[in-house]
Amino acid sequence: MNASISKKLKFLHLLIILCININSFGQANPKELQISYNFHLDIADFTLKSTLVNHKQLDSLIFFENSLPNFNIKKNMVVLKLFKSFSEHMMIQEVELMKGKRTLVKEELNLFDWQLIAGTEQILGYSCQKAEAHFRGRDYTAFFTTEIPFKAAPWKFHGVPGTMLKVTSQDKVIAIEATAIKIKQKSKELSNPFKDKKYYSWERYVKKFTDQFEQYRAQFKKSSSYKLSGGSNIEKFEFFIH
Repeated sequence: MNASISKKLKFLHLLIILCININSFGQANPKELQISYNFHLDIADFTLKSTLVNHKQLDSLIFFENSLPNFNIKKNMVVLKLFKSFSEHMMIQEVELMKGKRTLVKEELNLFDWQLIAGTEQILGYSCQKAEAHFRGRDYTAFFTTEIPFKAAPWKFHGVPGTMLKVTSQDKVIAIEATAIKIKQKSKELSNPFKDKKYYSWERYVKKFTDQFEQYRAQFKKSSSYKLSGGSNIEKFEFFIH
């Protein structure tokens, strides 16, 4: 074998090794995580679509069951969105005021003080560890996995060292569990859909919502709709504030 052919073979060998390494690196460092969750509240059921890309996450809550007859929500309607920036340690959430009006609320990202405790569970083939936290009047139990190379959680429930696949409140008002997971090697950049828009602090929002809620409840209790429905939906709607 002459020197020229030998050099070409060595070059081809190095090129193959380089391609394998690049491919392996790409597979070991996925760019995007997509998770679908069932999101159950005491008053309704939703689908939560979560996408995590480059230290940013966007959650979309999608209504799919006609269990809120007193409110103007249509099937498959995107009800609320929540944008999270891990580099800025903040999240901005769409929230409902009374009579269908919306506003934005900005909060810190890691609101929960999760405590890791004994207990495991298998969810979608992933081994998950148990954690518990108390937050705004409720006790929560969560299960997260470290087998997915991301740190992510649905809605506001961040702070565990892995990807949260399940969280429930002990009073059964809130229950969220992953139903599908996609890990992608390519991604599109996520942008803040609420950039340059005005927002409330959590404390200011709670006061405004509570004031409007009390006014609406007083009016609703005087109506014939309240008597026909037994008042169940308007009373349960108060859970949204927590």
